[in-house]
Amino acid sequence: MNIWVIGKMTSSNQLFNRPDIISGTVREKKSKPKKKLVKTFLLLVLLGGFFWFIFYSPIFQIKNITLEGVQANSDLIAEMNKFKGKNIFLMAVDSEKRNLIIKQPEIKDIVIWKGLPDTLKAKLTLRDKVLIWQSADRFYYVDGDGIAFKQRGPLALEEKNILLIIDKKNVLVNLGTQFLSPVFVKFVTQLATDLPTISAQIQVPITLTNIDVEESTLQTTAQTAEGFKILFDTTRPVDSQLAALKKVLSEHRSEVTEYVDVRVQGWAYYK
Repeated sequence: MNIWVIGKMTSSNQLFNRPDIISGTVREKKSKPKKKLVKTFLLLVLLGGFFWFIFYSPIFQIKNITLEGVQANSDLIAEMNKFKGKNIFLMAVDSEKRNLIIKQPEIKDIVIWKGLPDTLKAKLTLRDKVLIWQSADRFYYVDGDGIAFKQRGPLALEEKNILLIIDKKNVLVNLGTQFLSPVFVKFVTQLATDLPTISAQIQVPITLTNIDVEESTLQTTAQTAEGFKILFDTTRPVDSQLAALKKVLSEHRSEVTEYVDVRVQGWAYYK
């Protein structure tokens, strides 16, 4: 027969049954979420401080701007100075480049570098003045791409060694837009360059004063200081038309009083 002996409860048995010990253990477990909250709060404070330091601190506000490659005018410098005070990280370079070119059409291209903590460096390429386009009393600088990039007053006519094109229809020109074909620009500039050479070869004065555009740029009329004009077709190669002009003037200059028309392939008319 098995006999079970139940001894007297010892103090060690009583220890595990004390309510204060049990409750103490529970309180210790409840303190862990509080520690996590404190750590999370401190982490957020650190992240917030870092965010403020990077994006709002005066340290990273643009203070210095340097321009390279061109002699910038006052308007361009004023536009670039508008970047000062902006955060260097928040500045969207591509967007600012597009806006700057729209506001300043004489800029052909711009490359911008960011130099930490507060410097912008910009290299500008400006459009070349290939010709002056006159429409009524308005004068525009035009580049090789046919883009009018700057409006000037009549004083522009005093500039030497630049071709003048007069629009007889007085069409309004919008700055920054391509209104002439690059093919047309190349045609008239080659014409202006080659005429002095032909003049020297045949020993006949040919002094180009300007080129007139009547209905369209497909045909042009070159005006000369000698009093006669030359009619060209800009859709045909300029070389063959100048060759025809050279032949007419070398053989019949004394008979030319009004014009020479070289627009038709293989023919030349004069009066």
